[in-house]
Amino acid sequence: MVGLSLPFFKRKTDKSVVVTAEGEEVVVDPVPENAEILDEYWVREKYARVVIARPPESSAITYYVDEVKLNPDERVAYLKISDII
Repeated sequence: MVGLSLPFFKRKTDKSVVVTAEGEEVVVDPVPENAEILDEYWVREKYARVVIARPPESSAITYYVDEVKLNPDERVAYLKISDII
């Protein structure tokens, strides 16, 4: 599972930082296999879910978003629409 990791208590600096179109920074990072899962729920069934977990190396509660990956055709369509908007 790969998702967005938004630490509630401190900013991680050793992970991949992605800047969104709106200029916001998010940390992209998978849920660690040995993380303590505190809660998880579907935002949109089969497409996006949220996992709230505590990674073993940290006491910070972390919010992960797990989304279905776009196939190559969907990615091209997304980029075209993004350029138009």
